[in-house]
Amino acid sequence: MGFYLQTPEHKLKAKQLHDLYGAIVLSLKPDTLDRVPDNMLLICVVSVGSMLNRSYAAAVCYSEGELVAFGDPEDPRPKVWLLMNKQMVFDRVLGLEEYMEHMVHPEVR
Repeated sequence: MGFYLQTPEHKLKAKQLHDLYGAIVLSLKPDTLDRVPDNMLLICVVSVGSMLNRSYAAAVCYSEGELVAFGDPEDPRPKVWLLMNKQMVFDRVLGLEEYMEHMVHPEVR
């Protein structure tokens, strides 16, 4: 299941996340989410669409599985990796906080 951040424009999403929400652009993808501070979430801005109709998706890497999927070295699409304040992401992505809580504590309903 994917969770995505929306921005006012479909292009330059990494720049918008930085300018609007203070996201930090990383020079490299972290090897593991253990390297992400507890108060942050990892975001992958990935190029989608054709060369003629290029846009970008800002995916929240909320699990190691998401990190592996978006970090696949066989995927040639350009990507920008960012860290963003966790609460700020929760405030903008409906259902993510509850989903992540359920991942940690599946017995909670």
